[in-house]
Amino acid sequence: MGWSGWFNLGGPAGGFNGGPATISRNKDVCNIYVRGNDNALWQRAWFSNSWHPWGRHNDGGVLASRPALGSMGPDHEHVFVRGTDNNVWQKYWTRTGGWSGWFNIGAPTGGFSGGPATISRNKDVCNVYVRGNDGALWQRAWFANSWHPWARHNDGGVLASEPALGSMGPDHEHIFVRGTDNNVWQKYWTAAGGWKGWFNIGAPAGGFSGGPATISRNKDVCNVYVRGNDGALWQRAWYNNSWHPWGRHNDGGVLASEPALGSMGPNHEHVFVRGTDSNVWQKYWVHEVEPAGEVSFGVSECVYSWTAGYHQSGTRVTVRIQLNPDAGISTATMDSLRTTWRNGIINKWSDRFSCVARTAAASPSPSTSSGSVQEPTTWSASSRGLPGPTCGCGTPATPAMLPPTSSGTCWGIRTNTRMPHAPPGAPWTRAPSWRTTPRRWPATTTGLPVSTVPATTPLPVHRSRPRSPRRAP
Repeated sequence: MGWSGWFNLGGPAGGFNGGPATISRNKDVCNIYVRGNDNALWQRAWFSNSWHPWGRHNDGGVLASRPALGSMGPDHEHVFVRGTDNNVWQKYWTRTGGWSGWFNIGAPTGGFSGGPATISRNKDVCNVYVRGNDGALWQRAWFANSWHPWARHNDGGVLASEPALGSMGPDHEHIFVRGTDNNVWQKYWTAAGGWKGWFNIGAPAGGFSGGPATISRNKDVCNVYVRGNDGALWQRAWYNNSWHPWGRHNDGGVLASEPALGSMGPNHEHVFVRGTDSNVWQKYWVHEVEPAGEVSFGVSECVYSWTAGYHQSGTRVTVRIQLNPDAGISTATMDSLRTTWRNGIINKWSDRFSCVARTAAASPSPSTSSGSVQEPTTWSASSRGLPGPTCGCGTPATPAMLPPTSSGTCWGIRTNTRMPHAPPGAPWTRAPSWRTTPRRWPATTTGLPVSTVPATTPLPVHRSRPRSPRRAP
């Protein structure tokens, strides 16, 4: 399917400050958190196949930053914020215990700038990172059932944004920041090799605003997103063991915050931003598995029937359409139908595809019994889309110059470019069945398509029960 459009998810009563944050602790639940203009934590939840109203956490917490979110398992999530005392504060939720209270986990020596960030690469580890007031990366870790002291990364890195965190597996995590040269920089850690980096991965044309965001929906893919200085969403992707160029999402979206990223499974990711109307907006990406072999179907009309099929192999898509007229249908009528089909395909796909050459040699004469006709296509590729038909030598020709056959009307089509800025692993664009327009999820205001989010138990947003600070986050 690729990318959806943007959906408006509104905002809490009284509005909110900065941008949203999101977490999906399992494939059935998505939560959005914001810092309300009243400085309380507000939340909107997706469960049971729909979005539920915004709710306020009435627990006395007063936020001084955007919340940072993480999860240590399918029945756990936690929230970290900067408090009014300039320390990092944490609260957490479990299915069995509900919400904890807020716990003060301090700050690095000399303090820090902005808000915290957090990542849990597995169920036993939680790391909190901040940009110290000295410009260095600082970290506090939870492992072996306790918090360990704040520590400085003495690697020479100088941060110009809050860190963005991600993980591509239980023994891996990585960090992306804005550098003082206004590029995105990355470092990463593995259990086998420890810390590596920093590495400069550049910036989109025209630069970007604020800091980067990152998501890895599976172990083979990492996507980095930023808000471009043009207000659009930009993306750089890691797949097939290498970084690929920055690309712009040309979908009309205008961002008023840094993007917040999440994933509800290995073939799904979504983006949340603040819009220029001060509401939260969402778009999502879903991978559609390529069909095996040729997909075909038949349709019967009042004066003729037709069959169509397409086959995808890598970047190539071949589409076949055969017209089968009823007895007594004139040649003129069939010529008109053939022209209508051909022009319709060209008009629909001329800005997306170029043609695969097909030899027009030695075609048999049309069958007088069936009346079926084919316009064999020996079309040359064009950077501007589908060109007119040509003879085998490439000389432009009119349809009358092309010998008909008895095997139906057939077009061969391929695509040369991936869907604009789709995350790696997205299917190459292909022609769907000609009986419909290209398939898209319904443009509803509820956001995620129903098929990706089965029902689950909701996450309560008003419950506050104190828990021991010695308990795992």
